[in-house]
Amino acid sequence: MSVRTWRPLSAALLVILVAGCATSGESVAPVRTGPTPTASAVPAATATATATATAPPTATAAPTATATATSAPTTAPTATPTSTAKPPTPTPTPTKAPTPTPTPTSTPVPTTVTVGLEPAVAAIAGNEERQNPTIMISVGGSAPFPVIFDTGSSGLRVFADAFTTFGGVPSPGSTPTQYGYGGANGKTYFGVVSTADVKFTNVASGGPVDFGPTVYQYVTSVCPKPETTCDTSLEQKLESEGQYGTLGVRPVERNDTSGLVYTPMNYLPGNLGHGFIVSLGNGTAEQLILGLTTKNSTGFNKITVGSTLEPDGRYVFPNEATFPFCFSLTSKDGTTTYSSPCGTQDYLSDTGASTSLQFPGSPTGSESLVDAAGNLVTGTKLKASINGTTWWSITAGSCANYDQLGVTFNASPSNENMGISPFLSEDVLYNFVDGVFGYRPTGLGKPPFCTGPQG
Repeated sequence: MSVRTWRPLSAALLVILVAGCATSGESVAPVRTGPTPTASAVPAATATATATATAPPTATAAPTATATATSAPTTAPTATPTSTAKPPTPTPTPTKAPTPTPTPTSTPVPTTVTVGLEPAVAAIAGNEERQNPTIMISVGGSAPFPVIFDTGSSGLRVFADAFTTFGGVPSPGSTPTQYGYGGANGKTYFGVVSTADVKFTNVASGGPVDFGPTVYQYVTSVCPKPETTCDTSLEQKLESEGQYGTLGVRPVERNDTSGLVYTPMNYLPGNLGHGFIVSLGNGTAEQLILGLTTKNSTGFNKITVGSTLEPDGRYVFPNEATFPFCFSLTSKDGTTTYSSPCGTQDYLSDTGASTSLQFPGSPTGSESLVDAAGNLVTGTKLKASINGTTWWSITAGSCANYDQLGVTFNASPSNENMGISPFLSEDVLYNFVDGVFGYRPTGLGKPPFCTGPQG
């Protein structure tokens, strides 16, 4: 058996062992410093041997303490990003800037607009007889087509054939309605109340004219009076003359059988719906001026006739019987005269008809005023005045729709239509919001169409 010789541990190694035990959490007995007997060297070596055996794990424990120390800095950086996440908060603010974009979409409504009118002329017995002015319209998105521009009736009435020929969506309704023209020998339009977008297309200045959704009559048949026979012949005749319906602009109360269709002129927006001027000149430069201004209303003789507010909030004139028209007739030789009572009849100023006047009474010598055909004798002077101011004065002749003037005397007159003739010597103003009617002489003389045998 060999005997091992134990060497005493150095002081440095002992310190390491003690530090390792402290680091590993083990309790270390205090080193005693006093004189120790020599015989106790073996126990000391035993204690040292025990310490040497546990030294390797103690050395690995030292890095553990280092790891613990390095974990402290890792927590510090994690706090830094949380404070930098706040700046994105203001980003929603710029998205509100595009909100005002609807402004460019609104089209400003012009103060006044000029719309061109067209004379409808038909060849009759080899002569040109002026019929009535027409105006180009679009209904329900159709191509433009002509209708009679009529100051003597109220309401837009469109033939069904117009949509067959020019397209568009008529949107016919189901409420029946009918409207008569021309007294006992006129015609009647039958159809239904409808609504569609309506536009004036022949705009000379001021921009497009859009009525928007407008109540009108979709005409299914046109019948001569009395309505005992009704076929398509009358409608075909009207269409051949360039008439696919009638735009009645007379600003009076609704008077068709439905009570729903009346003048669409007050459907117009803004000042355009305030009133209008009909300016036919002498038949050479015909136009409709929408929207009354101080400038375009200058020079008119004006009569206040009053206005009525419709249930839908639109203004119209009362019945034209309130117009104080006074008429006088003087024979060519000046020996026979006649004067009618003032303001007692419903006298129309009517672009849609020729002159046909009925006066009450039976004056002596009337044969020198009216011929056998029911027209004023050539050379007879007719004068119409309002409130003492002459509004229309003409000498009878043979030009149809201008100076060929139909007149009869009747104990109970029922048809007092001045027709289109006054419009060929006067500009005529209708201000239905303020209830004002006006006229302004043009001084242009006899129309050019009054030439040839009939003139």
